This record gives sequence, C-alpha cells and structure tokens, in this order.
Amino acid sequence: MKRSQVNAAITEATACFARFGAALPAFAFWTPADWERQGPETAEIRDCMLGWDVTDFGSGRFAEIGRTLFTLRNGTTRAPGYGKPYAEKLLFDPEGQRAPAHYHRSKMEDILFVAPEATSWRN
Repeated sequence: MKRSQVNAAITEATACFARFGAALPAFAFWTPADWERQGPETAEIRDCMLGWDVTDFGSGRFAEIGRTLFTLRNGTTRAPGYGKPYAEKLLFDPEGQRAPAHYHRSKMEDILFVAPEATSWRN
C-alpha cells in the first residue's frame, strides 16, 4: 500500500471514532519525530504492537479487502511481563470492505466495532 492510502485510512478512521465518542490515546497521533523522543516507558506500546494497523492483506485491493484498526491492548504470552491473553481493538470497517477470516489459538479479542452507518452507541 502507498503511504498516502495508509494516511487517508487513518484520517477516515480517526474521524469516525471521534464521531462515535471513541477516544484514542495520545500515541495515536505521534509523528515519527515524537516516537524518536520516547524512552523505555513506551516499551509496551512497541513490544505489544499497539497502535494503527492498516492493511490490504497483500490483495492490492484495499477498498474491497482491507482493514484499518487501532490496537489499544494486546497481550502476548511470548514476552515476560505481558501475560494478557487478549486484545482490545477499535475496528473501522467501511461499507464494501471485508477482511479474510482468521483466528488466534492463544488469544481472545474484544473488537470494538464502529460502523459509519450506525446511529449511536448509546441507544
């Protein structure tokens, strides 16, 4: 995928999440320079791969087969200190886009689904 596609997907997802009251942590908006300034206190963000994931799953057809999500929590049983066997993600799934089916053998996920056509989370 081109960086411009990734940036556009993040911009669209960020606006949708905000519209439905889903607050993102500060690191969701860090620039590469911001990341360079971070110290060891941000190790969990890197070690557990928190943050933005934008992919077309190698399809070259992001509008049809793709995913934009933000990982808020992501446990791993492979690294000491992160023994949470679950993940929590905000998922942006625009009309007409799908992702291949998959599963995890050792992780549970809470998918927080935000759909542009939804009217309210609070109803």
